[in-house]
Amino acid sequence: DPRTAIQLARIISEQGTDVALANLDKELTALAIATVATPGVALAMRRGSDFPAKAGLRHRWLFGQRTARVLVNSEEIAETLETRGLRLPRRLIEVIPNGLDAIEIPAGEREALIADWPPGEGARIIVVGEVSERKSPLPLLTALARVEEPWRLLWIGDGDLLSIAREKSHELGLADRVRFPGAIENARRWTACADLLVLHSSTEGQPWSVLEAVVQGV
Repeated sequence: DPRTAIQLARIISEQGTDVALANLDKELTALAIATVATPGVALAMRRGSDFPAKAGLRHRWLFGQRTARVLVNSEEIAETLETRGLRLPRRLIEVIPNGLDAIEIPAGEREALIADWPPGEGARIIVVGEVSERKSPLPLLTALARVEEPWRLLWIGDGDLLSIAREKSHELGLADRVRFPGAIENARRWTACADLLVLHSSTEGQPWSVLEAVVQGV
C-alpha cells in the first residue's frame, strides 16, 4: 500500500531515524520503499527462523542494495541464509543469540501459581502462546485425550480459536483436566512451575516460551 510507505517516510523524516528494524519481508519492503529518498537510514531485518531468503528480484534488491544487516538468533540460521536460497554474504549477517536468566519463584507464590492448574494428579503441562490455527490446539487436545497417564494442562494465551478449543476440551471429556485462562502477563512465572512445556505449532521460529522453559529446567 503506497499510503503505508508515505506514512513511514514521514515518520522516519520527523524522527531523524538512523536505523529501522523490520521483522518480516513485507515490513522490510515497506521500509525500503519509504527510505528511497533517505539512503542514510540503515535497514536491519530480524529473522527468527531458518527459512532461506528467496532469490527473486525483489529480494535481490532488498538484500543486495537496501539492507545494512540481517540479525539472526543462531549460527544455524546464519548458515542457512548464507548457503541456501539467495545466499546472503556473511558480512551482512549478524548473530545475536537470545539470552534469558532464570527466575526465582518464592514458595508462597509457587503454591498460588500451581493452583491455577486443574486439581488432581499428574504432570503439570503448560502451553504459552496464541490459541490459533498455527498453534494447533485442536490436534493437541485430541492427542492428549489418548494419553493414559494422568496429566493437567494450562494453556496461557488468547486467540480466535479460544472458544472452539474450550468446546473441544468438553467434547473430548477433558473439561476437568484443561484450563484456558486467556492471556496473562509474565506467563514465564507459570512456566517455571510446570513439569512439561508443549509446543505444537505448525510453524515456528525460535519461540520465547521454549527458551523460558529451558532456562528454568522445564
